[in-house]
Amino acid sequence: SNKITVISNGLDLGVFSVRQGAQTALRKEWNIKDDVPLLGMVARWDPQKDHSNLLSALAILSDKKIEFFCVLIGEGLEKSNLSIKQLIDENNLTKKIILTGPRTDIPEVMSALDLHILSSVNEAFSIVVTEAMACGTPCVSTDVGACKNIMGDTGWLVKKENSKQLSEAIETALLEQRKQSEKWNRRRNRCRSRIEKYYSQSIMLSKYQKLWLTN
Repeated sequence: SNKITVISNGLDLGVFSVRQGAQTALRKEWNIKDDVPLLGMVARWDPQKDHSNLLSALAILSDKKIEFFCVLIGEGLEKSNLSIKQLIDENNLTKKIILTGPRTDIPEVMSALDLHILSSVNEAFSIVVTEAMACGTPCVSTDVGACKNIMGDTGWLVKKENSKQLSEAIETALLEQRKQSEKWNRRRNRCRSRIEKYYSQSIMLSKYQKLWLTN
């Protein structure tokens, strides 16, 4: 064990930062009203990402008459994907889900979201969680891989493959967000600060340098 050092991935915080105006621009592009919570998940179409779990959780929220839109972004998440369209239809979410496919403006996307959700059954180090947090966006995530360590006390962690618990965490987050309270703003700031403190590119590089110089 004394020969093993774990160095987490580091994020370029010059690229991933709060993008002013992104929320207004993307809501206009997706035709979403300002007062409707905007959720999102950036992840390719893959069984590991468990979009079925996410959609089941969102269906629970929809049944409770909780307003939201959710954008699904990533490879395979296009209207031509009949499998994802079938899941959306089965959960009666046709009017609440937007499929964008892959995009190149992820910092803007993360800045536009009110809440990022990760519903995976398995992860290693979740880059998208760090990207969302670096843009000041709180996260709800399943307890997989390094998500617990990345998020700390900034977001909500739930069991994997548990749509009820996932829906409850999203509902709790949206309740805080809708109040637009100082508590929510502090949470957003803590997201950014945590990435700056533990998961920036400069932190990663300094750890490599320290390792090389001491061995």
